[in-house]
Amino acid sequence: MSLKGLAANTVTYTVFIQGYCLVGKPNVAQEMFNQMGSHNAPPDIRTYNVLLDGLCCNGKVEKLLMIFEYMRKREMDVSIVTYTIVIQGMCKVDKVEDAFDLFCSLFSKGMKPTVVTYTTMITRFCRRGLIHEADALFRKMKQDGFLPNEPVSGEDTQVIVYIRCSLDLPYVDSYMSSVMIHGMCKVDKVEDAFDLFCSLFSKGMKPTVVTYTTMITRFCRRGLIHEADALFRKMKEDGFLRNERVA
Repeated sequence: MSLKGLAANTVTYTVFIQGYCLVGKPNVAQEMFNQMGSHNAPPDIRTYNVLLDGLCCNGKVEKLLMIFEYMRKREMDVSIVTYTIVIQGMCKVDKVEDAFDLFCSLFSKGMKPTVVTYTTMITRFCRRGLIHEADALFRKMKQDGFLPNEPVSGEDTQVIVYIRCSLDLPYVDSYMSSVMIHGMCKVDKVEDAFDLFCSLFSKGMKPTVVTYTTMITRFCRRGLIHEADALFRKMKEDGFLRNERVA
């Protein structure tokens, strides 16, 4: 594949490489990448990152690692984005030890992991059953200022849910509990969600209307009508719906 007829530069090639990766054609993307030097459009770090991310998303992790090794040998100015993509790739093929070694090396390089870097490692630790390691990294993540004030969604939610199910974490606040309950219900861990819901009262926390309705909705979908009704009554006792009419 070439860009004949176009005034191609590094930006143009990078856009096309990203496009081919997005449509599941990483081999074509790499072919274009290999042409760049001979077409006076040398790849920059963004081009490398786009290609590495595309290879990772398309399951071409071995190629990703080969390119990353080439970048290291050439002592290229690699960014935290690059390292995060490589760590994701390593975790994808279950090279957890290599991924964590690379993760730990970031600090000696003066780099700070992003929330994506952290949650990538935490997710893989959880899937390996390394809950204490996941918890330690979660605590470090919090120390670096990422939680609990950031909204958490998708797989990140499930990571925190998994940790909370496994350990009694003292620093989980009302907001994080609501996020976790929502995440647990989303993956149908209703019993775990309700255990956490009930624990809020002993911790001096009060569920929000969102927390209540999340649990009630999941109970209804499970066909647990009596449980849903009991929680609805409790929700009313707590002052929600006092002035509302429910039909």
